[in-house]
Amino acid sequence: MKKLLLISFILSLGVNASALAADWRNDIQEAVKYSNYNRINVIAASNPDAQGEIALFLLQKAQESKASPDQDVKLFAAATPFVGRIPAADASKASDVVRAHLELAANPDFQKKYPRQAGDIFVHALYMSGQPNIVAYDPTLHAEVLEAANDFIKRSPSDADKKLLEEISLAQAGGAPETTPVGVIEPSAE
Repeated sequence: MKKLLLISFILSLGVNASALAADWRNDIQEAVKYSNYNRINVIAASNPDAQGEIALFLLQKAQESKASPDQDVKLFAAATPFVGRIPAADASKASDVVRAHLELAANPDFQKKYPRQAGDIFVHALYMSGQPNIVAYDPTLHAEVLEAANDFIKRSPSDADKKLLEEISLAQAGGAPETTPVGVIEPSAE
């Protein structure tokens, strides 16, 4: 009887964990559907152990987004605060999305048509590419983002907003986070 109760308890934990994962995905999809991007922060705060998964989910949604550059950038930006929580095993996926967005933002035609969105991509890509888990996977990405962002400013100084200029200044000064986010494996610790 005790074994049966223990097995039932363990199974219910697994079902509850699956239900919770489905809940945050459904909640985020609904927030995106109604363009309620502030709600994503609330959902992530309510699910601290899933923040890395949430970041990946948002990055993948941004990659798939064909609706508009505005929505794509909003999804990309929504993932930014949580990218440092992406497990090292999934850093390649995040790096690929950042690199794809970098290519988009660096495209002169895109910059002409969507200068604000290009600048926003650079701002968020600079932050993401400087996270320890992304740097450990792709050590050159941050420098590539910084170079492309500087080129954008040289070509279109009037399109560079204060946030982009500050993020570039921080990146040039070597402003990476001083502590590794929880859940990120430090390369020196392996």
